[in-house]
Amino acid sequence: MTGPMGHMPNSIPPPPGHTTQFMPGPPRFPMPPPPHMQTMPTMVNPIGIPQPPPPLPPQPPAEEQPPLPDEPEPKRPRTDDASLIPAEQFLAQHPGPARISVSVPSLDERNLPGQVLEIPVQSLSDTVGSLKEQIAGELQLPANKQKLSVRTSFLKDNLSLAYYNVGPGVVINLALRERGGRKK
Repeated sequence: MTGPMGHMPNSIPPPPGHTTQFMPGPPRFPMPPPPHMQTMPTMVNPIGIPQPPPPLPPQPPAEEQPPLPDEPEPKRPRTDDASLIPAEQFLAQHPGPARISVSVPSLDERNLPGQVLEIPVQSLSDTVGSLKEQIAGELQLPANKQKLSVRTSFLKDNLSLAYYNVGPGVVINLALRERGGRKK
């Protein structure tokens, strides 16, 4: 919507006899491009409008370049679920009762003589927690003070022995769980 003189309603008309000119700003000093743009050459045409950079040279085929690892190599080999067979399959291979070998450390202050216990279980579907209760009965060491491990993995109480593929010939290591990171 324009006013009676053909100008925008909120604009102020220039004084009579005055021509509108472009007023240049303060002089600009050359500045380096931002870091992510420093490697890209900027082409400017004679009018001063930036042009896109020239196309990059063709890259060699991807198969010639070695693949980059997604993660750094672990400092210690991990026993993850991929190296274990599924619990159902392990139970099918090892049905019925079993005897579990538990290596006990030699600690005089806890009356632990450093032997290997043979703990009978009804099935390898028994949980790690139930095995700890049986160990507690043998050693008078509460289940919450026990830390069981096999093949560099610590065993969780709610999972079955079959989940960890613990069966005949596998020795579980018993350690004491110390609260608060106390060191001796």
